[in-house]
Amino acid sequence: MVIGIDASQAIKEQKTGVQWYSYHLLLALKSIVPPLHRVRLYTPTPLPAVFRPLPPHWEEKVLPWPFQQGWTLCRLSRELRRDPPDVFFSPGHIIPPFIPCKTMVTIHDLGFRDFPRAYAHSRLMNFLHARDARIAHTIITPSNATRDAVMQAYAINPGKIHVIPHGYDADIYHPYDEQAIQQALDHYGIKKPYVISVGRLEEKKNTMSVLQLIQAFRHAALDSASRTNDLQLVLVGSRGYGYKKIQQWIEENHASNWIHELGWLPSKDTAMLISGASALIAFSRIEGFGLTILEAIACNTPILASDIPPHREIGQNLITYTDPNNLTESTNGLINLINHDARRALSTLAPLSVNSVEWSLVDHTWSYSAQQTLNILLQFSAH
Repeated sequence: MVIGIDASQAIKEQKTGVQWYSYHLLLALKSIVPPLHRVRLYTPTPLPAVFRPLPPHWEEKVLPWPFQQGWTLCRLSRELRRDPPDVFFSPGHIIPPFIPCKTMVTIHDLGFRDFPRAYAHSRLMNFLHARDARIAHTIITPSNATRDAVMQAYAINPGKIHVIPHGYDADIYHPYDEQAIQQALDHYGIKKPYVISVGRLEEKKNTMSVLQLIQAFRHAALDSASRTNDLQLVLVGSRGYGYKKIQQWIEENHASNWIHELGWLPSKDTAMLISGASALIAFSRIEGFGLTILEAIACNTPILASDIPPHREIGQNLITYTDPNNLTESTNGLINLINHDARRALSTLAPLSVNSVEWSLVDHTWSYSAQQTLNILLQFSAH
């Protein structure tokens, strides 16, 4: 069987959630796909060195495209019609149109339906996802919450949807010693105490509520003569849709002296900053999975998160939930996290139960995710 995979998202330099998923999944699949099956990776530019050497039964198909847009819908689609694999898998993008083979796609979330104003092309995204959900032979979602949303939005047969959770990179996301943390803080000009928010600076991630929370916390701490009235906020992530409103708020509230905008960072730097933070703040309005939550748990960092189903699936009773629109509740939650030693020795915790499935960090590895994905792909060879 020839397995075709869209690797275009995995090769992006500054990766975010979907790109990291594609990247880690492909790296994990390299070591487990049986040699009797061939894997063909499609990219617009050559694979980076980290993917090389490819296994003997893997091949790279570079499909150059002179434009910034349209590679999937035009160039990749044309190639798949010319020389189709037996099954095509799109882990981080969309299914090309009019391809004559069985297809599998990962649908990460449907945020463009719930918060269309937070997306530049929400109608187009909804059209493409509805089409993918209808024509795909198999759909993967990273959480039960996303599975339920896809079923409800597009009236999809639940039998063709499989929930496979994302993993985390255990080599990078773990508690760091104080020396390593201090080196990272010195490099970026950050002083403790600080809290951190990781993700694009945009409406979907609800960055504005994070800013307002820390401002409220600083005022509350100042009134109570707390030692934490100098709390800093570290923002890690590129600027996204709606950033101008965030920038305007920072300027109008003269907040640049306590906010550190670091932009996109390499994973190891992000992990060290998470590990040294008093808390991670995750106020997303919607998530498909909650990868940052998982990574912060692995770093043993206290977490204050918006109370949404994907966060509950990942965090269970390990983190603190709040309504980010309730400033008083959120402020009190952060005060409790910082004033008490909320760090947990996760290695001593027994696995938790999520829908009768044993939960632990061990169950959230990229190896596990890749193996579950491969199991589904190999089912196509039996038909």
